[in-house]
Amino acid sequence: MFWIIDYIPFIPKTPIILGISIWILHPKYKGEGIAYLIMSDYLNIFELKMRIFRNTIFEWLLWITLSLASVSVTYCKEKTSNQVLLELRKITEEMDDDMVNELLAR
Repeated sequence: MFWIIDYIPFIPKTPIILGISIWILHPKYKGEGIAYLIMSDYLNIFELKMRIFRNTIFEWLLWITLSLASVSVTYCKEKTSNQVLLELRKITEEMDDDMVNELLAR
């Protein structure tokens, strides 16, 4: 609202700005609530823009992380032989069987 007062040439600006400021700050007149109602649309738009910005950054970070993970998994897959994978599967099954037997023994 103060920029409107700046364009009116014959009105003293300081008393008007001071009066509006005191009115906004004084709790009896509830100027803060009215100022919030005036600004609420701008605050909602700002929050929406910040949320879109945050989601865009998170989307790019997630995409980069998943791309690096895909490249590393593909590299490890090419370097690992089938025999090693079969041995790992056997070891994992033995560990699972031991855990199940331990739980059943309790």
